[in-house]
Amino acid sequence: MFQRHLFATVCIGLYLMLWGYLIYWFSSGASSYPNSCGAANGGLIMLIFLCSILYLIVLTLKVLLSKGQNKEDYVKLFCVNFSPVAVVGLYLIFS
Repeated sequence: MFQRHLFATVCIGLYLMLWGYLIYWFSSGASSYPNSCGAANGGLIMLIFLCSILYLIVLTLKVLLSKGQNKEDYVKLFCVNFSPVAVVGLYLIFS
């Protein structure tokens, strides 16, 4: 699946790295007062949500317009796309 959709794989990899950075930023203490302010933290969160919405729109169009194996692949990528949201939710619940 990942070899057939190399561009989508690279984009998902970058997207997951962005989510990893967000989780690291808030869990490491770098978002505290001397290092950052509330506006910068809010801007980072809005940037992540903007990227999520962009991925949602593109993957939804790909799922709706594709047929056969490609459609199944894009549904799997859709699930991978929103797995960081589940990770963040679980982190917030258990921390």
